[in-house]
Amino acid sequence: MRIVLIASFCLMSCSSCSLMDETQFFVVNPEYDKTNSWEKHEGLPVFNAGIHSDGCSGGMSAIYSKLQFLHKKHGKTLAWRKCCVIHDEAYYYGGTKKEKQKADFELKACVTGVVGNRHLGNMMHAAVEIGGGPNLPTSYRWGYGEDFKNIIN
Repeated sequence: MRIVLIASFCLMSCSSCSLMDETQFFVVNPEYDKTNSWEKHEGLPVFNAGIHSDGCSGGMSAIYSKLQFLHKKHGKTLAWRKCCVIHDEAYYYGGTKKEKQKADFELKACVTGVVGNRHLGNMMHAAVEIGGGPNLPTSYRWGYGEDFKNIIN
């Protein structure tokens, strides 16, 4: 039953849009240079989780925050949210394909360790492998910090 609930929650979260507040939303820069998509971005503002992270993307953190009946037993934030924020920091700066694979594997390991079984970690790993590429027009793609640099400049 626990696995079914977790799987349902993940599918529901992944199929919804991210529910960030207006201060965290940004538009992907149309001038983004895709030829440099696997380079670490230099000159970015220092990663600040309150500004540069939405917790667990796909609406996962936002949806959980609305499920108040779970908060008394499990707390007000997802137990594995810290794993997502660490992962967001790696995605913010970008880097090589190997660095992305390492960050994705570390997310999987962290979530698996926090939750206590590998199913959610595996599902999240698959989601970021598929949906986190550097050339996707999303606010959570590999190297997304470049957009923050362009907004500030």
